[in-house]
Amino acid sequence: MKKLLVLFFVLFVIPSYAVSAQEVKIGFVDLQRALNESEAGKKAKAELETIIKEKQSQIDEKIMRKEKIRKELEMQATVLSENAIRQRQDELDRMERDIQRLIDDSNAEIQRRQRQMELSILKELDAIITELGKEEGYTIILPAEVILYSGEGTDITDRVIEKYDKSKSSSHKQNTTSEESNNPAGKPEETGK
Repeated sequence: MKKLLVLFFVLFVIPSYAVSAQEVKIGFVDLQRALNESEAGKKAKAELETIIKEKQSQIDEKIMRKEKIRKELEMQATVLSENAIRQRQDELDRMERDIQRLIDDSNAEIQRRQRQMELSILKELDAIITELGKEEGYTIILPAEVILYSGEGTDITDRVIEKYDKSKSSSHKQNTTSEESNNPAGKPEETGK
């Protein structure tokens, strides 16, 4: 539906600009590439990889504990009573359910975090694209996913990434500078007396 709307816009609305004798300047941005190649995107990806490693470590630990109990049960099966075997098997079943629940919860949390990070970056990229479009006189800037063909010079993804990284860098420097100006001597802030 979204692609049809964009296609309608490109086929019917943009030609009306040409009729009104305005220059039509069209560009496109590969949002996925901008997301992956921007510094903020790389940082978000690294944060997600850290979370994934932590979750995987927790899962591996539980699996190792379960395997240890399973091996102990196999070794002691001949000397344990049926009731003791059943209890250990119930414990293994419970551990298996806990592991599966941990896997499901971890996957859900990772997906939620990824969506949050991506939406935040995409919102910032949208502002940069709008700003770049106004500065450089674009009539329309489209997402690359709807482009079937484009001539040279219409892909502005690199410029968007560069402008976005600069804006993030300068805002980080401004935050650091304002923190330093609030505490010029670098003295620790006094807490309430």
